[in-house]
Amino acid sequence: MDIPRLKRRIQRAKPGEEEVILDELVRGLEGLREHAADPATEYGVLWLLLPLARRTGQLTRFRGEIDRAMRLAGERREERLALASLRADLEEQEGDLQRAEETLRSSLADADGLDETHQAVLLLRLARVLSRRDRGDQARSLLEDVLPVLEGRRHASLAARCRFQLGNLALHEGRFEEAVVEHQRALAARRELGEVRGVCASTSALGAVSLAAGNYPQALHWYLASEAEAQRAGEEVELGWALLGLGRTLGRLGDFDAAAVKLRAAVGIRRRGADEEGRAAARLALAESELQLGRAQEALEGAQEALFHLSMVGRPGARGDAEQLLGRVHLVCRRAREARRHFETALALHDDDGDQAAAAFDRAWLLRLALAWPVAEEIEPLAAEIAAYVEGHRYPELGERLDLGVWQALEALARLGVESDRVRTRHRFLARAYRTLMRKASYLEAEVRHAFLFRIPENDAIVRAATAAGLTEEAG
Repeated sequence: MDIPRLKRRIQRAKPGEEEVILDELVRGLEGLREHAADPATEYGVLWLLLPLARRTGQLTRFRGEIDRAMRLAGERREERLALASLRADLEEQEGDLQRAEETLRSSLADADGLDETHQAVLLLRLARVLSRRDRGDQARSLLEDVLPVLEGRRHASLAARCRFQLGNLALHEGRFEEAVVEHQRALAARRELGEVRGVCASTSALGAVSLAAGNYPQALHWYLASEAEAQRAGEEVELGWALLGLGRTLGRLGDFDAAAVKLRAAVGIRRRGADEEGRAAARLALAESELQLGRAQEALEGAQEALFHLSMVGRPGARGDAEQLLGRVHLVCRRAREARRHFETALALHDDDGDQAAAAFDRAWLLRLALAWPVAEEIEPLAAEIAAYVEGHRYPELGERLDLGVWQALEALARLGVESDRVRTRHRFLARAYRTLMRKASYLEAEVRHAFLFRIPENDAIVRAATAAGLTEEAG
């Protein structure tokens, strides 16, 4: 095989050509092995094939080849570390975050004495794994330590990647202004460097910040920018993320039909990749959209498919998301026993994953079940747990729905004759829900605002309850 020629083809590949080259490399590798070619040539092919597999989202096909390449690398220390980094990427994709962390820490120990660039790449990947394991303080410390080194050595691309990760950490912790600053800086650097994939990722990240902050028009702006850039450049992986963000944002606005179109496109793209958890996340988002459109059977099938894939690959929290949606489907279909089972399973999985916000929403759905047949002994503890979360933690996205549920529960308790400080001051939960909802509505134009407030059942319930209680936007 002409390895130098293949290397040049990869460097000059246009959109869609990388997958073709990858297939050629696979066939070439099979031919080499059939003819017992020398290990050096085999290694040369693997050295091209494996990074290309990562870029095209197909690394999970080549776990055995990573191990083979590491054996063939021999004393090539820097190349062995690069291959170990690929192995950690694969382990992260497969949901084995503990093993990915162990691989990266071992590689960092082996990298002692090598140039700072190799160590920085490993540190950035370790920080990403730590953040996914809910060890944000450790991840931030690593990133803040490495950023000055990268900027001082003029490693602009790695510095932008570091800022991107700092932005994601700030988003996860609810520091939206800081997240915007870091992502804007990363975006500016990536545009200057001409890193198209990085530009797409940064614009999608800014969309995610706007979505979490409740500024849905701004979220649409960024996701549409990412979609356009990814389509122009043929960046299918980033296009999938942009479409997923667009679908979620349109769903928040109550435009369920448009959301379903974007989410179906995202699922189609994800099906062509090898990221099992990412594919399941897109399928789950589409299933929720189907449920919002009143297509319960389609939603059930989509959620079951997502759960099947997540049962093999994925964090407990991701499986909990699927279980929660299955419970919602059964609730709509008036199958209370099945709904309760799924909600309780979701709660156990979210608790196991340390996702307190998701667990609060699981309790909110259990509370909705309990309110169908009001019994104080069941309603009161659930309402208390949700209220404690809302008032003791960062207010979550869609926190107004938690407040609505608590207010409805406390109203039911008042009708049952229960007396407590929380019951007596129950209107503060409705007031906060209304205030939050109207802040989000203030970003919207009149026509979109009307659909947002009255097409989404939870929003409509907040507005009706606030109106009946005589709340105004100022009072709320």
